[in-house]
Amino acid sequence: MAFVRVKPQSLIAMGKSVWFQRRIFALVRETVGKKWKVPDTDIIPRICIGDVGFSDRVCRELKTAPDVVISVDTSDRDLVSRLGEALKTKLEQEWIKGFGVFLRVEIHIDAFEVWGITYDPEATVKNNKK
Repeated sequence: MAFVRVKPQSLIAMGKSVWFQRRIFALVRETVGKKWKVPDTDIIPRICIGDVGFSDRVCRELKTAPDVVISVDTSDRDLVSRLGEALKTKLEQEWIKGFGVFLRVEIHIDAFEVWGITYDPEATVKNNKK
């Protein structure tokens, strides 16, 4: 499963990310799906709005800080080692095509060590009725 976080780094980037959210979600979903060959049900993108960070003045003046940070995390370490770099390159290319003039991007691909379970109360209720 690919958990994708799009994190705007300023209020301006947040506004643009919200404005372009459908295009951002489509870009992320299509790129991750094609490069990693995973179904739509295994791609969970979201735009983080509540924790906008602000870069210091020097970073803003030198334009060294990205406008948006995209993080793709999965528990599949093999997938990251085999295709992580290819995904990062493809995401960057697609982002530049779609948003390069509006939003500078930094991309992180990583695997996490935690295993979890998604609890679906609707499925539990349906199974208990059988």
